[in-house]
Amino acid sequence: MRTMHIAKKLKDWTQVVATVVLVSALAACGGGGDSGSSSSSGSTGSTGGSTGGSAGGSSSSGLPPSPTQQPIAATAANTVAITVAHGVTGVINIPTISVTVCVPGTATCQKIDNIQVDTGSFGLRIVNSALNSTMQAGLPVSTSTSGGQLAECATFADGYTWGSVRTATVTIGGETTTAAVPLQIIG
Repeated sequence: MRTMHIAKKLKDWTQVVATVVLVSALAACGGGGDSGSSSSSGSTGSTGGSTGGSAGGSSSSGLPPSPTQQPIAATAANTVAITVAHGVTGVINIPTISVTVCVPGTATCQKIDNIQVDTGSFGLRIVNSALNSTMQAGLPVSTSTSGGQLAECATFADGYTWGSVRTATVTIGGETTTAAVPLQIIG
C-alpha cells in the first residue's frame, strides 16, 4: 500500500516537472522572428547599439535580438513634439502640442500652444480666449442647410464642452490639412 502511495506521488511530481519544462520551452520560443538572416558578430547597425545580432536574426548567445525600433526626432516629417507637463489647469501629466490655425484661403494664422492630446476623443477644440481678435472674427462659422449657425456639445467623463463650429486650415507638426476642416470654438 505504501509503495502505491509513493508511486502516485512520483507520478504527480513527474507531471509537474514535465509541465514546467514544456511551459519553459514554449516561453523561450518567443521573439526573434528569424527570416533567414544570419547573425553578424560585432554589428552595431540598426540594432540600437547592441552587438551580436542583426535585425530579425538571433544572436550567438541564443537570446532574441534587441528591438530595432528607434525613437523618431520630433522634427521629422509627420511628427509633432509633445510636452508632458502640468497643463494649463495645473493637472499633472497632461500631454500637449502646438497647432497653427489659419483662416481658410488667407495667410492669417495663429500658433496655439497647450492643445491637450486626448487619444480617446475626436476633432480639434480650442478655447475662444486662446484666439486673438483677428482669428475670432476671421474663422468662418459653419452653418446648417437651413442657414442656422452650427454649435457642438461634446461630453467627457469630467464634463462637457459647448461652442460654435468654425472652419480652418490646421497645421500640426509639418502636416497641413489640404482643405478647411471643422473645429469647435469653446465658449
